[in-house]
Amino acid sequence: MLSLSKLETEISVLLAGRGSEKLPLDEPTTGAGGGQGSDLERATTLAKAIEMLYGFGTAPGLTYLGGADLLWHPGILEAVKERLARIDGSVTELLAAHLEELRAVATALAAKEYLTGAEVAEIIRGSNARMAS
Repeated sequence: MLSLSKLETEISVLLAGRGSEKLPLDEPTTGAGGGQGSDLERATTLAKAIEMLYGFGTAPGLTYLGGADLLWHPGILEAVKERLARIDGSVTELLAAHLEELRAVATALAAKEYLTGAEVAEIIRGSNARMAS
């Protein structure tokens, strides 16, 4: 069972890659969008499910519209776009507040091509320590 806040947190995670490209590059790349299975597709599918399946929708209200096409219901496409834009804005603000850590992780990732969670945590701790001194 997931709450609306948990679902929106998942969308935030999915949009974070796009945000972490947007900040240092001033625009996202095709790697942050894309086709089936991409983070953007998964975020959009989840936002659509919030509106149409889970009863959290702002456009149809407490409604289940399973199997329906999102384009055929007035307001749903706009509600999905607004939800994604709002969450993307929050993600961008969060990442902007941690831009130095983001750059440190990006530099290490460019050098190694893969980082474990422990390596990312260490890079962030090192970046925070440098900023504190």
